[in-house]
Amino acid sequence: MLSWFDKMEKKVGRYAISNLTLYLLIAYGIGYMTRTSSVADTGTGINTERADLENCFVDFCSSG
Repeated sequence: MLSWFDKMEKKVGRYAISNLTLYLLIAYGIGYMTRTSSVADTGTGINTERADLENCFVDFCSSG
């Protein structure tokens, strides 16, 4: 099994991104910080206000 990995590394190793895990962790941390810094009053970051469309009346049939 190890020889298979060695062959793959020789074939596609030049396309590898060095320190990819570090870059992913930094991007995740930045995303987490921006997500938690813009949290709504509910604490979840999700807008829970209703659109209140059931109380609105729109007359599509009127011609004027």
